[in-house]
Amino acid sequence: MLGIPPRILKLLGICIVKSSLVISALVHIMLLTTAMSQELPGKISIDTLNHVRIVGRIGVHLGKAVVVDVVVSKDDHSGSKAAQGHYFLEVRTVDGIPLKSRVFMRFQVRGGNMDDDDPFGGGAGGGAFRIPTNSFELYRLKHGREAKELSSKDISELEKGFIGRQYRLLAYETGGYSGLPKGLPTAYPVWQDHGFAFSSYLMVLGEHK
Repeated sequence: MLGIPPRILKLLGICIVKSSLVISALVHIMLLTTAMSQELPGKISIDTLNHVRIVGRIGVHLGKAVVVDVVVSKDDHSGSKAAQGHYFLEVRTVDGIPLKSRVFMRFQVRGGNMDDDDPFGGGAGGGAFRIPTNSFELYRLKHGREAKELSSKDISELEKGFIGRQYRLLAYETGGYSGLPKGLPTAYPVWQDHGFAFSSYLMVLGEHK
């Protein structure tokens, strides 16, 4: 041996072990960063989007028609001001498979005219299936006329029997970009909106019997 005291050798061994752990951690971070950069490209073209399947919030790719069990909700329980004044559909199951977490979706109902005989769907009057997306639509569907204004008491009465109502629907998830873009010229008059981002919603095709 080189005559190095055992105490020094022990300290050198500890330093080597610690260095190995640090190097191993750095390698793992580098690999993770590389994987994330591969999974989340910085740029993607519109043409590419037409050749990939984007998985939506309900767990299937956008544009895939599915049968969903939903419950009408007064909001999305996020506490966001942007959610106020809108009704949401809480999706419970997709093609019979229960979702693992609560998913609240904005929605639209495709086509159709108002049916005064049944404010919450197609009925004896032959009208198309409808679900109101806000309290003013709910009033119009229920009373057949526009409401100039609605108090909180009026809304509470209107929503009895509607909030919490369950439906089984044929629908698909779709979406698009909206909001206030970044980097607008300083002299341009901006408007009050959320930041430019992609959001999705349910396009309801009808009630699934």
